[in-house]
Amino acid sequence: YLENGIQMSSGFNVIIKKSAGWQISPINFAHKVVQGGKQIGFINISDSTDTVPIGLLSFVGSSNGYKRLEFSVDENQTASFSFKTGVRKFYNVLALHYNFTRKQEIFGLGYGIGRAFEVGNSWMLNTDLTANVLVEYDDLSPNVATMWKLDICFEKQIARNVAVTFGPSIKYLNVNEYNSSSWTAKPFSKIPTYKTISSTVNSTFWIGFQMGLRIRSRRN
Repeated sequence: YLENGIQMSSGFNVIIKKSAGWQISPINFAHKVVQGGKQIGFINISDSTDTVPIGLLSFVGSSNGYKRLEFSVDENQTASFSFKTGVRKFYNVLALHYNFTRKQEIFGLGYGIGRAFEVGNSWMLNTDLTANVLVEYDDLSPNVATMWKLDICFEKQIARNVAVTFGPSIKYLNVNEYNSSSWTAKPFSKIPTYKTISSTVNSTFWIGFQMGLRIRSRRN
């Protein structure tokens, strides 16, 4: 039991029972983090927490943890698989993207953070900010871009552990210039297919949308 103070290490911090102090290390574990306690690290694990863990990945048990496994599509017909883990006030997002409908396929990886708000009976609102690396395969060499994405999505529960989600996305795509000499056409052309807010040779800014299906954690 860590009543107060700070537990620090360069490897693992482990509290078998309750923690009311701060755990700071690459990997933190506590059975229960109570008020006054905090986990800060690359990976945080707890059965339950009364505070918000801060890290690259945080896993909290079913008592008040937030977990979502999601499949969605967007305005560019890009399919995305994402996993969200943490607590409602702050969770981490891991994402995979794939678009096979285009002549030049696109693959992507993403990471971000988000927050969930309860807005009514069986309804929630998510705000997710993610950074995504996209790779487009052209005839000569891969084109690489970074896409920043802010998703504002509603979640409607339709079954005990299942929900649908939909909402707008604000997106900014920036194409790396290192391989510009090999471009046979404008990279990531026709993304999106409609008029954008702003567009240059190397960047595009627009508002899109996404809709999908989520598998929810049992209680949250």
